[in-house]
Amino acid sequence: MLPSTSPSRGVAVAGLGVASSILIIASLLFGSSPASAKSSDLSAVAIGDSVMLGARWELQKRGVNKVDAKVSRQASTGPDLVRKLAANPDIKYVVVHLGTNGTYSVDTCKEIVKAAGQDRTVFLITLKVPRPWETLNNRLMSKCASAFDAQRVRLVNWNEASQATSGLLYSDGMHLTPRGAKKFARMIVTAIKQAITLQGPSMVGHL
Repeated sequence: MLPSTSPSRGVAVAGLGVASSILIIASLLFGSSPASAKSSDLSAVAIGDSVMLGARWELQKRGVNKVDAKVSRQASTGPDLVRKLAANPDIKYVVVHLGTNGTYSVDTCKEIVKAAGQDRTVFLITLKVPRPWETLNNRLMSKCASAFDAQRVRLVNWNEASQATSGLLYSDGMHLTPRGAKKFARMIVTAIKQAITLQGPSMVGHL
């Protein structure tokens, strides 16, 4: 089990439901938010799979500079993606939601963190996916986070938060409803703002 949400240390997407497919298509069509609707720049990028894709608009309008999310993305692509996006010197925070589509290793997770660079904070978002690897991947993220200083890696507990309130996920148990996309984005942005203001250990859960 993952740690509690009080401050502390730190799938194959086979057969997407119709509703979740519509949400992903809408995100692709309307992913770029108008400047007037966007919150302050957070100096952050986010990398993920189809779950994050459903929240792209919500993340961008809250200040995440770029969201690179793709259906069926594997965690093994993470290090290269992070290295590419974090090459921008203005980026200070890197959000990663990977592992929905299969297992990956602690070593890969550590490579993702190292690819971001020593001067950036990486946020690992735990998974809610009704597949055998959910618990395995969430445990490895916790183990990965514990290998780094709290100012370098923070764990954001979407797994727990997604189960605390009904109506956040579609019937497939993983993809975000509009309500879920808002909560997912709020949780991530709150974690980034905590890092900006507190620069202390944190694991974010219910918000």
